[in-house]
Amino acid sequence: MTVWRHGEAGSAPRDRDRALTTFGIQALSKAVLRFEERTHDKFLPSVTSVLSSPWLRTLQTADIVGKALAVSPTAEAWLAPSAVLTDVEAVFERQEKHVLLVSHQPFVSELLWYWLDSTALAPLAPGGWASVAIAGHGRGLGTVANSEVQI
Repeated sequence: MTVWRHGEAGSAPRDRDRALTTFGIQALSKAVLRFEERTHDKFLPSVTSVLSSPWLRTLQTADIVGKALAVSPTAEAWLAPSAVLTDVEAVFERQEKHVLLVSHQPFVSELLWYWLDSTALAPLAPGGWASVAIAGHGRGLGTVANSEVQI
């Protein structure tokens, strides 16, 4: 499982309409290349699904990541800023080898801390990500396999 925070976004009258900045797009394009390389180097499974919040900046992030990984992203309402930990349980029913979630702070970091049962991993900065080897959705059932919390 990989958890990815959306890239750097600008401002808009409505929070859900904030688009990625030029810097955010460029930084994500480079980050996904490093992600691919590190995933390969650590013999982690290829991403099989990209799920994202339906908000603009996460859709844009998922599109950049999905194109680079040759996976079509899917918008999921439960990944919006109102997301709660129990919403993630459905992902484990998918029986996929590597699902990548794109969402917002504080949910992305809270989810990782829950799975790791620790706050030792720094909060994800815009565009940051962490891959977790995980046995199931539960506190302390995961270990960090790979991460780049700041890009």
